[in-house]
Amino acid sequence: MTIDRTEKALTSDRTVEFAHVANPGYPTQWRVSWLPDRPLTDDQAWAAMELAELLADPSVRYDPTRMARAIRCAGKLGLIVEQAMLMLAQRRTLHGSALSDVAPTASTAMPLRHGRRIM
Repeated sequence: MTIDRTEKALTSDRTVEFAHVANPGYPTQWRVSWLPDRPLTDDQAWAAMELAELLADPSVRYDPTRMARAIRCAGKLGLIVEQAMLMLAQRRTLHGSALSDVAPTASTAMPLRHGRRIM
């Protein structure tokens, strides 16, 4: 897990989510891609990025140590982990999952009928 920090941005190698400085004045306000309507402090922006990274791995819910970190990060944002999971999942659904570089092939894609997958 790596969060890269510059003077004006936070990015990750585990998730497509990012943060940027919204107001370069004092005090600095950050905006995070998955919480776009909430101005955040530096500490909150870092917590939001760390939380996005942790929740990018679905196995986090089976790891008590990482789940405890996720709970702490969510708490700094005034959220519970389940809210953050839902928000991030909705973004992945709306914007497509950038976590996978592999497009479905004809053998793995499920056919659609009237906008619904045939099971």
